[in-house]
Amino acid sequence: MQKIPKRGRPGYPSWIHALIKNQARAPQNRNLVATALVPLIKKLIKEQGELCPEDGTLEKLINAARAEPDPLDNPWSIAASLENGLDPKQTGELFEIWRFSLALDRPLTVRQARWVTYLRYLPKFPVYSFAPDNSPKGQYSAKVSKNLEMLRNSWYYSLLEICSENAKEEHFNSNNADSQFFPPWEHNTALRLDKVYKVALEPEVLEKIQKAGGSLIAPPNSVHSVEQAVWQHVRAEPPRHLEMMGGDDLPDEVLLEDSDLVAAYWLAYLSKGPLWNNLPRGERITRYFEKVRQSREDGGFMPDSGGFLDDSMYSRQLRIRSKTIQWVKTDNIRRLLLEPPLTGSFIEEWEIQSKANLPQIPFNATLLKTVGYEVTEEQMATWRKLHAAELLSAHPGFNSETQVRFICDDEDGDDIKALKEADQKVKSELENKRKERTQEFLDLVQSQGGPPDTYASGTIKDFWTTIRDEWVKRHPRHKKSSSYGPTEWREVKAQYEKLTSTPNGGQS
Repeated sequence: MQKIPKRGRPGYPSWIHALIKNQARAPQNRNLVATALVPLIKKLIKEQGELCPEDGTLEKLINAARAEPDPLDNPWSIAASLENGLDPKQTGELFEIWRFSLALDRPLTVRQARWVTYLRYLPKFPVYSFAPDNSPKGQYSAKVSKNLEMLRNSWYYSLLEICSENAKEEHFNSNNADSQFFPPWEHNTALRLDKVYKVALEPEVLEKIQKAGGSLIAPPNSVHSVEQAVWQHVRAEPPRHLEMMGGDDLPDEVLLEDSDLVAAYWLAYLSKGPLWNNLPRGERITRYFEKVRQSREDGGFMPDSGGFLDDSMYSRQLRIRSKTIQWVKTDNIRRLLLEPPLTGSFIEEWEIQSKANLPQIPFNATLLKTVGYEVTEEQMATWRKLHAAELLSAHPGFNSETQVRFICDDEDGDDIKALKEADQKVKSELENKRKERTQEFLDLVQSQGGPPDTYASGTIKDFWTTIRDEWVKRHPRHKKSSSYGPTEWREVKAQYEKLTSTPNGGQS
């Protein structure tokens, strides 16, 4: 006999679930246990003409609603602004701060966005600039400082608000936190006279928030780029001698905005690699310490590095960071190498791109391998090809026979020196070839008797046309182009006059 399934009561309308959740999480109801809250919710439901769930069911729904993560701690989006009634005029500024928060790997929350919309109006809101404001670099630096400061303060207020909720306070009073925007002397005076108090967060509350998945890390102070803000959080502790020397954290320049954010994304991702806190020793450092060991075994004296050659985890991570920044700065070249040739048709171009089977987002395979990520041989082959093309475009002395190791990113000081010497050699050869061609051209003019003394237009034209034809005969690749037209002989004449008017026959 077939068993007839039991029919349960139809599910409650969504508005009832929303009402229960709102009442369960309302500030004025935080101190009420579920049993005490049941009568209030039943009354609100009956007022809408709907049948109420049983008391036991309501208690379960109330406790379940309180156990859920607060929607205010979900990532912010434009849709979240709409849903939470945030001022649409703030969307542009929130979007910029959100971009920064993603690059920091700490997405802006709805709760933080709510605080930003209020904190931004404070007249004493701190904005620091680490470069002259009249330069593009300075303007971006000021923007970084402003947005990071907003992230820090919105994080701080959000954390205090969460602590207040966990302490079941009916209202969150932010006066003590607000006083941080006083001028320093006024703030210290207010503290001294007990008008305001320093905020002390209970360790137990912080631990509870951390276990629940809340971020307890705010962007650091005094940084001039988003990438540096990431570096401050992911780096190992610098050795003592580097701390005394001031460290080597600051890059020589502030990257352009898009490069800065891309570098921040990649540095955050590389820092999550399995080997980030156990990076292998670099080849140059390995050779140096092997030399020190061998010298001491042989009875020789080999002084310590003095802090300049360092094998700390901090220094290994710093090398990864430096390579990441340099890699991102040359990413425009890499993107051009990835793009297929234009065909004039969007559909044809898309088909070629699909068949090319190249990574849509360029990545440095060797850096990924170094920090412990898995990279396929096909991806490595693609990266080597791109890297070789980069080196070839940047270094005239690069060639596959003598500089193969550069393709694998294994270069050290000796390799870089060899590549520079090869570059200089090629440049010298090109310069000598240019001088030889210049002298050949001058000799050709003199072999034809030199420029004519007469100013008759026909004579001048015939002479320089003869020079042009003889030069093209010797060097076919200089054959005249349609763009020159009938005035090409004038170009030859002008070139001669330019060379003879330059000291040393145009060879300086």
